[in-house]
Amino acid sequence: PSAELVYQAWMNVGRVEADAGDPQAALAAFGMAAAAADDRDARAMAFLSRGNAAMRTGRYIDADADFTRILVLQPSDPIATQARYYRGLTAGLLGQLERARNDLTITIERERDRDNRAQALLERGLIAQSAGDFTSAERDLREAAQSFRRRSQRAIAHVHLAALAAQRADCAGVLLELARARRLDASEASLDVARKDPRFQRCWNGNTEELPVTEPEPED
Repeated sequence: PSAELVYQAWMNVGRVEADAGDPQAALAAFGMAAAAADDRDARAMAFLSRGNAAMRTGRYIDADADFTRILVLQPSDPIATQARYYRGLTAGLLGQLERARNDLTITIERERDRDNRAQALLERGLIAQSAGDFTSAERDLREAAQSFRRRSQRAIAHVHLAALAAQRADCAGVLLELARARRLDASEASLDVARKDPRFQRCWNGNTEELPVTEPEPED
């Protein structure tokens, strides 16, 4: 069969193996797809799939290498932007915080989709928080909270802002941000995240009745 059919067949095999919970077979299939690809965008998509599969199984060095291969290939902008975003995530997981922030910064500058840009902002904020740069972390997390379209995603950003306040021993800030999350997320799924986070224990024991009665004005 044609190279295109071989490529598509291996990509489909990789997806099936990933869904079936066989990461080794998925990685091998995506590698075969990359070898069969006859243009750089197709090859980049195979590496992107293999990198994501490697990242999900904790193979962060392998994932980082695949995302770097994509950038060397210089594919079309949407693929390159995705690769840089994911490389930023793997760099953070590898403890390479400055490199992670650099990749996420470029992603934020180039990403055209509002939600994708907000997600990159949130991730860069968490990297800054890990690095102890609380001022930058708060700026990014707050912009992410204002940028997400979905209320549930904005609620998660406010939970992260509450965690940042907890690190600063600012219990009033913790309760305020959790109240914002509660208002945005009627299911309180975002608060379930907070209930499991030990950083909140000194300020809040998980009882929603402790959240402020007077909540902030709704955000646009």
